[in-house]
Amino acid sequence: MAFTEKSLKSDDVFVLDKGLEIIQWNGAGSNGMEKIKVASFTLFYHLSCMFHLILQLFKLWCGRLESNLM
Repeated sequence: MAFTEKSLKSDDVFVLDKGLEIIQWNGAGSNGMEKIKVASFTLFYHLSCMFHLILQLFKLWCGRLESNLM
């Protein structure tokens, strides 16, 4: 979905993924449960991205370790 200022509804919650930064925007009329659900999704998404990065770095490090042993 294309993001515009008009997309922001005061009764919704939005997540903006800026790569290294994730922003949660809570509209003034959004309810508490909606905010909690989006916050938990945002946290899970952020952690899964970090895990993927750590896994890739570990694979890279293991490859270098193997080449140094030979």
